[in-house]
Amino acid sequence: MPRSASRDLADRFAGPGGTRVRYFQKFNRYELWKIWLSRLAVAVVLVWGALLFFTKQADSQVTHGTVANVHAPWNDKCEACHRDTPGANFLDARGRWRTFSCEKCHAAPVHHANIRPGDASEDCSSCHHDHNGSNFSLLHLSDNHCVRCHGNLADVAVQKAPFVNEVTNFATQHPPFKSLDQSRPSTLKFSHAQHMTPGMVLADGAKGGYMKDGKLAQLKCQDCHTLDVAGRYYQPINYEKNCKQCHPTQVQPQVTAWDTVVKEFDVPHGLQPTAVHEVLTGAYSRLLQKDHAALTEALRKPSADPKVAAFTAQVAAATSASFDSLMKVGCAKCHTVPVDASAGIGPGAFRIEPTKIPTVWMTHAKFDHAAHRAMDCKDCHPGTAAGPRTTEREPLHFVAETKAFCVTCHAPGKVTSACTDCHSYHHGDSPRIGDKFAPKTTLDIQQLLRGH
Repeated sequence: MPRSASRDLADRFAGPGGTRVRYFQKFNRYELWKIWLSRLAVAVVLVWGALLFFTKQADSQVTHGTVANVHAPWNDKCEACHRDTPGANFLDARGRWRTFSCEKCHAAPVHHANIRPGDASEDCSSCHHDHNGSNFSLLHLSDNHCVRCHGNLADVAVQKAPFVNEVTNFATQHPPFKSLDQSRPSTLKFSHAQHMTPGMVLADGAKGGYMKDGKLAQLKCQDCHTLDVAGRYYQPINYEKNCKQCHPTQVQPQVTAWDTVVKEFDVPHGLQPTAVHEVLTGAYSRLLQKDHAALTEALRKPSADPKVAAFTAQVAAATSASFDSLMKVGCAKCHTVPVDASAGIGPGAFRIEPTKIPTVWMTHAKFDHAAHRAMDCKDCHPGTAAGPRTTEREPLHFVAETKAFCVTCHAPGKVTSACTDCHSYHHGDSPRIGDKFAPKTTLDIQQLLRGH
């Protein structure tokens, strides 16, 4: 009977006397090491998984990374910021902790009132990405978070609002600063050029007598404009603090028909003409009574005494003279004081217009003056240097073209110009945001550290 091919193959491995050769079934030392290392790796993984499961540390071991410094107390407490999803795989950290509970501490509203359910920006984590290291900022976002909505606003529900349809780049595709438009209804009469000139420029170009250390005194920007405690914004100009020293609301001395000299005195600032007239009448009545004490009792009751009538006339004359001087020279120096001819010639015919100087100039953006302290003021505010007197109501020094000054530095390849460098969200530009959007319920220290 012929032998099969498989039989011949098997006989090749037969040793002397028919003993099988089994050398290929024996492992050398390198192969043994590989087997034991594989077994050890499997054992380590199993032990590690068991420890994580029983010690409740699985979530912290599969995290994306360290949280920001502001969230450091809860670096190993996922439940402090995330809501656990019941029934989810305990190793599936993303699926298990996808729901957030940011509003426990951050009770701010949504970014915009017209966000629709399902929008990408509806969830906090769509813009604020934690677990990127302890020094990572959750506030300064990259532009792609903003332009995904603000790059095309044509389909926004509230398109009737005065928004620009497309904003994708500050240097090349950003609208002018609307809040700084020249149409602002400021009525202030003021000339920076005149105030910055040494000694001030008076009528006919004559120099004033404002001297300091033997030289003509010259104002600096810092003499009137002072930064707030944060060093970002300049405080509003205030008459009592910034103007009164050089421009007091003071009436000049009056000489009555009795040759009585009434010295100058201050009139409170901020009053309308009718109130100013009342203040002047009361002041002159008191001052003239000092020289005519005998009339004090007579003035308290109706009297036909000619002395009383003369005294009253003197008060009226002094009041009228000082009132006219204030309205036409004093108040009108800085304010617009329109006259209503239909109201007669009394104090009711005048009205002092408020200056309407904005407290916040850029209402839709933020600006940090301290970050620009190395620059000269006049580089960004043209027309504020010493020079010839400008018109009484000079143009605003923050006009719509101000963006051109910013682009000089804030452009690609130069100083950064990210959206969040100038814009806030969640009403973050509100000075009372901490009060307005405080959580409904507060936590004590231990609750806060536990994250609930």
